[in-house]
Amino acid sequence: MLFKQKQKLSMYDQIVSRDNICQAYLDLYYIFTEKCKGQRYKGADGVTLHDLEPEVETLLDEAQQELLDNTRLLPARYFEIPKLDGGKRGIYMLSVKDRLKCQAIYRLLEPHFEKQYSDYLYSFRSSHPSYYASRAVRRFYLRNFGKEMYVLRTDFTKYSDNFDRPYLYNVLKKRGIDSDVIKLIKNVVDQPYIKNGELLHETKGAYQGMTFCPLFSNIYIGHMDEYISKRVDFYRRLGDDFIIFDKDKENIKHIKEYIEQEVENAKLVLNQDKQQFGDMNDTVFDFHGLNYNKGIIQLKKKKIETFLKAWKIKLRHNKYASNAQRIGILKKELNLVKKTKNHYFSQFLNSYLLVTDTKQIQDFSKRFFHVISRYFTGKTTYRTMNQTKKILKKFRFPSLTQIHTAYSNGKSITPNN
Repeated sequence: MLFKQKQKLSMYDQIVSRDNICQAYLDLYYIFTEKCKGQRYKGADGVTLHDLEPEVETLLDEAQQELLDNTRLLPARYFEIPKLDGGKRGIYMLSVKDRLKCQAIYRLLEPHFEKQYSDYLYSFRSSHPSYYASRAVRRFYLRNFGKEMYVLRTDFTKYSDNFDRPYLYNVLKKRGIDSDVIKLIKNVVDQPYIKNGELLHETKGAYQGMTFCPLFSNIYIGHMDEYISKRVDFYRRLGDDFIIFDKDKENIKHIKEYIEQEVENAKLVLNQDKQQFGDMNDTVFDFHGLNYNKGIIQLKKKKIETFLKAWKIKLRHNKYASNAQRIGILKKELNLVKKTKNHYFSQFLNSYLLVTDTKQIQDFSKRFFHVISRYFTGKTTYRTMNQTKKILKKFRFPSLTQIHTAYSNGKSITPNN
């Protein structure tokens, strides 16, 4: 008996299907629940996901119909949040319904692009964590230090803010996205936003916080990954951060010229202040929070200060809590009980373990211990620090220096659960 082969749906048909929109809602519900945004996240209409829960079917029906009609999105709500380094970051927040529609589109775009990414791209990919790029750079640097080797380190000024939209849409087309899907994406990218009560509209860039922004960051200059990686000894990219090593100085000069030309074609701007090029043995350069200086690898000072400031806020002393309760909170906050993706402390610890400067390791461990001591006792005197040591010893809680030493010896230690 002959069976009729089921025709594969186009990406557009999959996006607007009821099944996909239902799954997008579940994705969004999980994201909001995990980050406790269910009752806080709201766009210009002031409606939260929690408000819409009693009418989920209506929400799904409206989202599907608006995708089919390519209905204009509501203006995004712009606001600023403080950064740990003292600055501010602008965020654009969609209405919950529009955020749901974006999630429905994202669910098909992400796996489509993942198949096309270079093996040397390490940004916004679960299969290629950024830590792996840092680890590879460290390994190559230490193995080749003292040999003839040149380094080129570069990134861009306001990378996603300077995306040329026609250029972006052409990239999407070249990567196999059909015109119907591009129309849906344009509707999101070209939407206006409200800032201080004023309706504004940008003609370039992708808004920070937009669901697609990480994907665009990866594909916008993705063609450069293949070209560069085949022509040098070592290459890694994290979004707009490039690092390249090659033993041939003239070859790396050619690559530098190629990058400058492609950047001009893409209407981007190189950050000249962060560009470093020269003999790897003499050139001081940064990559992903680490500083490389004549064979020594350190954490950037700004990263250390930002980290300590964050944990002084996170670990406030509660005089009514028992030590056992404080240990439980500490383990949870430091993510030493169960692994969690993209956890702040885990990311920092991954960088910390790559440091080779012994003095910095000891100094930082001491300063972090002061934060822990204040958390347990409310003070950082000689006596209270001794009390804290006894508490940590009782609960078999290792210091950062012990964790680093174990890692350097190929071992791993965690607190006793």
